[in-house]
Amino acid sequence: MVADPDQRVVIPLTGTCVCGRCCAEIAAEMLPERRQVVAVKIWHEVTEYRIVGGTCACGWVQCSTFPDGVTATVQYGPGVSALAVYLTQHQLLPYQTRFRGQRDDCCRFHKQDGYPFIVPIR
Repeated sequence: MVADPDQRVVIPLTGTCVCGRCCAEIAAEMLPERRQVVAVKIWHEVTEYRIVGGTCACGWVQCSTFPDGVTATVQYGPGVSALAVYLTQHQLLPYQTRFRGQRDDCCRFHKQDGYPFIVPIR
């Protein structure tokens, strides 16, 4: 359990007591029992890099360059490679079915001693 959850929901009393009183009218206190639900959220963040160019007063054309590692028009970031390694190496999910259709520009699939493993491309 985490000590400081992102969200806390206090569930109020509902219904009626056996005596007929509405439970919403009863003075309630917080009980020590608690339960936590962990929701894993998967989202994507796309960073687009644009280069610029211009001509200097001396006539030379200047052009900016893309950062190291940004080599393709569209590519996966290091988080996808890390997830692929985690799913296949730690969770032991079969990579043939898990990553069908995934391009090889983020990972390379290899076999060593008869066992498949993924090597992220950096």
